[in-house]
This record gives sequence, structure tokens and C-alpha cells, in this order.
Amino acid sequence: MQIWVTPYNRNEEWAGGLLAYQSEGDDTLAVWSQRDRSIEDKDIVLWYALGFHHIPCQEDFPIMPTVSASFHLKPINFFESNPILRTLPNYEKDLPTCAPSAS
Repeated sequence: MQIWVTPYNRNEEWAGGLLAYQSEGDDTLAVWSQRDRSIEDKDIVLWYALGFHHIPCQEDFPIMPTVSASFHLKPINFFESNPILRTLPNYEKDLPTCAPSAS
């Protein structure tokens, strides 16, 4: 997977250029990234490229079923300690109880 971060620019909308198959490479994410613009205190855009390998099978013909791929952003060491440790403890009256029902 590849990740890029660029400052927001309303003219930079398509990573491969507006018409990717006709692009000469001057309006692509690669060019925008080489500009080395500051992102501090700016609105940013996070670009990612994610690939996957598909092994065809007979069920794919004539129409291939949906194949999806995704990723998650998960902060690591965002807090100095676990914030839940600062909450008040549960009391027994707050906990659920299991009891037989009256018949």
C-alpha cells in the first residue's frame, strides 16, 4: 500500500489526472507530491493506493462478483496512557444481574 498526503487544492481531484488514459503525467499525484508543499496548519488530502490479487474461478463468468479491499487508520500511542483508567469504577448496583424469571 502507498500513502501520500498533500495540502488541499480544489484543482487536484484525480490522482491519475482528469483523463487518466490521456494524461501526459503533468497533472498527477506524483507531480503534486514533488512540489514539497507544507501541510502544517492546512486542510489536507490523504491519498492511498491499495492493490489486491484476484485468482479467477469459474463462478466469475460471465459476471465477476464483488471484490473489495480496504484499510484502517489506527492511532498508536495517541494517548500517554489508557484514558479509560481515569474513569470511576463500576459499582455492583450498576452491573447487570442474572436471575431466574418468575414462573
